[in-house]
Amino acid sequence: AINEKKELVILPETAFAFDLKNTKYELMLKELSYKITIITGAFHVEKEHTYNSTYIFKKGNVYILNKHFLVPFGEEIPFFKDLTKKYFLKNIEEFSKGPIQSKYKLDNQIITNAICYEATKEQNYQNSQIIIALSNNAWFNNSSEYKLQQLLMKFYASKYGVSVYHATNGKENIVILPKKLLSKDWKNLSKEIFNDKK
Repeated sequence: AINEKKELVILPETAFAFDLKNTKYELMLKELSYKITIITGAFHVEKEHTYNSTYIFKKGNVYILNKHFLVPFGEEIPFFKDLTKKYFLKNIEEFSKGPIQSKYKLDNQIITNAICYEATKEQNYQNSQIIIALSNNAWFNNSSEYKLQQLLMKFYASKYGVSVYHATNGKENIVILPKKLLSKDWKNLSKEIFNDKK
């Protein structure tokens, strides 16, 4: 990407399946970020909390945004936690929740951060113009999960007029541009027709 003079490269969720802080990889990404902005997924450990996070490397700086909407039974146990941990999943570690909606600025554009499941949450589209979504879909290799995820993203993108840039380590990366709502076109067309007749 640097050789092709790109300004931004987006890597998928958990491209680094460990905490990047204070590692040689963090140093390398910081150094590369003087030439290109890098967005990648990795874990983030802070005190007693482990987060599924987006790291943004730009001009030698690093910004970390933590996932809020966690996958039930995949990233968190939504109910009966004590019972589940005691009898069924003794050594399970859960992710902690970040803020409800993380946003950042890139080249004067406000970007909404979404990690996998979050890209299918309608609430993230309601006050956004651009979403950069990272997913780890490789474990759904022989599944229609990624298509279902794309359908939801396309639906909400068109409903709210949001552009989505989705990077995944699974089947396919995708850029989703909102489609015009046909009903709006019909309303405008009918106004033109009836105004012309007056």
